[in-house]
Formats: sequence, structure tokens, C-alpha cells
Amino acid sequence: MSIDKHSLKGFAEEMQEEYEDRSLLPDLFTVRDFKGRKDSKLEYLQFGKRTGVPTNIFEQGVTLPTTSSFIRSVVNGEKKFVLTDLANSAGDERFGSKQIEGELSPDDIELAVENTVGADRLFLPISDDYTDPVMDWVGDQRFSLSPEGKLVVNGVRLDIDRVSSNYGIRDVIVANSSRVSVVQKRFEDAQSPKGMEFDKSLTSVNEEEKLMVYFGKEIEPAPIDSDFEEEIEVMYRSVISQPIIDNGGVFVLEASPDLTLGRKDDN
Repeated sequence: MSIDKHSLKGFAEEMQEEYEDRSLLPDLFTVRDFKGRKDSKLEYLQFGKRTGVPTNIFEQGVTLPTTSSFIRSVVNGEKKFVLTDLANSAGDERFGSKQIEGELSPDDIELAVENTVGADRLFLPISDDYTDPVMDWVGDQRFSLSPEGKLVVNGVRLDIDRVSSNYGIRDVIVANSSRVSVVQKRFEDAQSPKGMEFDKSLTSVNEEEKLMVYFGKEIEPAPIDSDFEEEIEVMYRSVISQPIIDNGGVFVLEASPDLTLGRKDDN
């Protein structure tokens, strides 16, 4: 069978719209566009996948479950990458860090806030070892919660971002969101994907877009163990730089070796 190219473009546009709506980084840090020579020496990574998509979803017009799954993997991959890089900044003399001795203490949080220039965000991995103590300190009025749900530490208001245990990040991070930036390439700034024969007549859907979607030239037989007969190869990706951290923009509280991620009542 053949697939109407309008259906393929519609699929790509749906992904691009969903990416704009669900992208996590702009709410957490400063994300700016690629500026040619100025940003050419930064390290860049791409987030996405090259995969076969059953042709019948285009026939049926039920694409949302597929696009949602794809976009979820991209935006979570971006966030995990940036937070991992921030956690790895521990030990860099430009940024503050401290090993948590035993259990996380309110003094640890206060130290991190005090040593972060304009601190406005707390990244708190989901763990009983973190969540319960912080709520206890609020109850004891060592800290407080603002009407908007921000944690108030010595007058400084912090947005709390509870980091999924699936990310595998164990450290507590205090940051100034305006002092951590990421450069993002659009279609025009990025090289064409390597190792894929894609339909160039469909690349116009990517013009000026941050999420790029490419389609294979031909419909292929699906794998033998698939429930479907035919598929088309699809590659989707975003391209972002390693985070750029200004001096004093981050403080990392390094986790105790025996920290357990996750909540006991989730098991």
C-alpha cells in the first residue's frame, strides 16, 4: 500500500505541536536558539529514535497514542540529560557541592541556597529519604510553603521539582534557572541524519521546527514477530547542547551511598 503524504505531514505536525506543548526544559532553565558561529563549538546531543511505524495507524487516523509515546521519551530524555550533567558538576570549582553526611538536613538545604546566586529551583529526587524530611521541616516551621506551593528557605522561594526515580539521579540540586542555559538547534541548523534514506519531499514540514521528523522513502515489510504487515521508517529527534552553567548557578548536595530512590508505598 502507499501512504498519503498529507497523512505523514499531519503525523509530523502533530508531534511537533505536542513537543511544543509538553517540552519540559523551557519551564526549568533558559533555552535559546542556536546562533551560528557563536555556538558552533558547543557539544550537542540528539534525543529521539529511529523506528518502524505500522502503516495501519495512518489508514485509521489514530496517531495520538503513538505520537504521545514518542514525545514523552524525547522530553524526558532531555530533562534527564541536563539534570545528570548538573549533578556531575559536583567537584567543579566553579560550582558549590557538599556530600550529605548521613541524612539530608535543613542545614544542607540552607547552605545550598546561600551558595547559589539567585536560587529559585530545588530538584528533589523522589525518595523517602528526601521527601519525608522536607515535609517535616515545613511542619516544624523551619521552612514554609508559599501559597503557590514554593518552598521558602530563609526568605528565598524555590520551585520544587520532584525528579522521577526513573532518571536514576540521586543528588539534590539547587539552581538558578536563569544561570543554566541550553542551546537548541532547529531544522535549518542541524545536519541531516546519517545512515537513513529519507523522503526529502517531506522535510519541508521541519522548517523552523525544533522537533525534526523524517520518513523513509519506501514502505517495508514489518518484522516477522510483528502483529502488522507493513511499516514505514520514522526518525524523530531534537538537538540540544550540553548545559551552560554560569558561576554560582548550581549547588549539588551529593547523595549518601545508602540512599534508596522511590517511595516505599509505591512498591
